[in-house]
Amino acid sequence: MHATELLGQAPKFWGRYFEGPYQYNTAMESAPLHQANIRLLPVGDNTTNVDSGYASGQADGQRQAQAYIAALGEDHLVAQGGEFYIFLDVELGSGEPHLSPDYYRGWSHAVETYNAKVKLLPGVYMSASDTFSSKALTQAIAKGAKCYGLWIAGYLYFNKAAAKIPMKLPAWNQDHLATPKVLPSCYPSDSSTLSVDGSSCPVLFWQYNGNISNGSDLFDMDMMNPNLNTHAVLKRLALPPSSAPVTKPVHVSSSSSTCPSGMHLYTVQPGQTLAGIARQACGHGTPWTSITQQNGQPFTEASASRLAIGQPICLPSQCQ
Repeated sequence: MHATELLGQAPKFWGRYFEGPYQYNTAMESAPLHQANIRLLPVGDNTTNVDSGYASGQADGQRQAQAYIAALGEDHLVAQGGEFYIFLDVELGSGEPHLSPDYYRGWSHAVETYNAKVKLLPGVYMSASDTFSSKALTQAIAKGAKCYGLWIAGYLYFNKAAAKIPMKLPAWNQDHLATPKVLPSCYPSDSSTLSVDGSSCPVLFWQYNGNISNGSDLFDMDMMNPNLNTHAVLKRLALPPSSAPVTKPVHVSSSSSTCPSGMHLYTVQPGQTLAGIARQACGHGTPWTSITQQNGQPFTEASASRLAIGQPICLPSQCQ
């Protein structure tokens, strides 16, 4: 692999998008990463609406959690301990929005509660200089949102040829580039303690080089906070399976006797939202407002936000 040639050793983790146009390809990537014992550092590819509200964050979180677990397999993740980091992608660039507190609250709650067997630990990938998003995350945490760690981008080199920059790891947090400019007590950049309940958000990873070219590929370079217990951090990054997992289908009840005519019954699963159910069971383009309560009454935004695990709802007949 090019990364091994450049670094002189195999990387211990590999950052990959889950959900989006550049998402992880299970069939192509799982086997070689498994054989090389390289773990996955997952980030949800969603940078265009992180400034929106709770419901939008909840829908995106549900979709990204679903993509991650489907790609690696629920049983495979449970066998590795069942507790893994996942990061929200908050970019800082031209046209990219800053994070809103409500969006993060919805997103973090959705990923953490999506699956009863696999617990995803929400965190944020963001620039060290993104003071707006840092303040928003602080406000979300103050309102009860969970954040288990940060992945901070602060570049020593950017848009450079690999042959023209040093390949050895820099000193951790060199020039304070891994330290968010807004630094509440819940963002310790040199912490030696992992968050166990999401109330603190230490800097776990530092992306110190960006858009590095070796002639055929562009890549970023990241390092783990050396003050932390390496084994404990890596345990929260999944090793891909040696082959693609069998995807479990969405469960839709065949009974239609308890729903209005033209509808059939569906039972809400952990972490699901109406928007996510509409996409997964009914297909893209189906509005969540086409789903009703069991008594035939439409959902409001307020009742949709209180969707409960095991709640019976009614889907249009075309949904499978």
